[in-house]
Amino acid sequence: MRLLKRWTLFISLICLFPAGRLIAENDFQAAWAIGSPTTALWPADISGNLTHLASGSETASGKEYVSNFSRLRLELSSRWLDSLSAFIAYDHSLLASSFIKSPDFKQAQARQREQFFDQDDELLKRGNLRWEHSLYRSYVTYKKESWEVSLGRRQISWGLGKFWAPTDLFNPFDPLSLEKDERRVTDNLHITYFSPGQDSLEGVYVPARGYENSSFGLRLIHPFAEKEIGIILGELKKNEIAGLHFLTNIGKSALRLEHTFNHYTTDFFKTTVNIDYTFANSLYLMAEYYYNGQGRRDKSVYQITRWNSGEIDFLGQDYLGALAGYDLTPLVRIEAYIILNIRDESAFINPELKCSLSSNSSLLLGGQFFSGTDAAEFERFHNLGYLRWRLFF
Repeated sequence: MRLLKRWTLFISLICLFPAGRLIAENDFQAAWAIGSPTTALWPADISGNLTHLASGSETASGKEYVSNFSRLRLELSSRWLDSLSAFIAYDHSLLASSFIKSPDFKQAQARQREQFFDQDDELLKRGNLRWEHSLYRSYVTYKKESWEVSLGRRQISWGLGKFWAPTDLFNPFDPLSLEKDERRVTDNLHITYFSPGQDSLEGVYVPARGYENSSFGLRLIHPFAEKEIGIILGELKKNEIAGLHFLTNIGKSALRLEHTFNHYTTDFFKTTVNIDYTFANSLYLMAEYYYNGQGRRDKSVYQITRWNSGEIDFLGQDYLGALAGYDLTPLVRIEAYIILNIRDESAFINPELKCSLSSNSSLLLGGQFFSGTDAAEFERFHNLGYLRWRLFF
């Protein structure tokens, strides 16, 4: 298996190398000279980013630590004919932190969603250092008239919620993540049909090691009169799901609703409702309510083991979320994320300051603060500060 991973990553590098060599030689036209853009041997664009994330907190045992995480991402997009395209995002990442040796680090890794093809490979594992390379994204897409088919490691973005999206079956958002724009996605087959009336029908299949743990989903979207309704059917690792979403405008505000019925070992519902508004001075406000029928009202019976394994994302039943954002200048923005567990009264607050340093670089300064009484959901976490710098190329 380890040899297979190395060969797959090596093949990806072969794909990246020709485009990189053309860039180094400053000879893009040579890549297209063989023929027109639809018949060229290797029409490709290469881009990427360099990220450094520094953070500091303490482990569950109270031991303080500092983490330094650096990631180089190369992105290659290519198109053949007018209907076939491919995209690869290849990462090299280096983590230096005493946090690696803590039980908390192992628990965080255990919560990561399993992918069908294991394309994460360690190049160095020594003391407080981890050097890895991986395929972050890798897929091909075929478009023809009203059809679009993609195969590979690609994000499937369903759901309308900001913090919680019950109908986002395959790549749910983690509001406690330090990098909210990063998601560990699935290997999948995704087929979409677009009707002449602007309706769309999507089908997704996510294979698993053991067919009984595979997942699939169907989503029908029907826009009408500046509104949208979606119907979702699926099965997520033996969890049978039926749901819907609804989107409409109320004046200058947008109202979103998601609701799912889930049949697993027991039957339960999940519901999200949110509304947002942007003022003329750039102030953005959003409020969201989440009912989690899989959770528990009483903190004394929280399903900690299932949360540790990644089987469930939240422990409680009723939540409120809020987001506020404001542009201090055209280049500086402040935002604050707030989550309240209504039943046990624990809270999570995440302020961020975002600065645009140049046309291709940014800086983000943030903190995560947790409060709650003993055994409350967010009381288990420790306050954390972080600084992220990113350069695009």
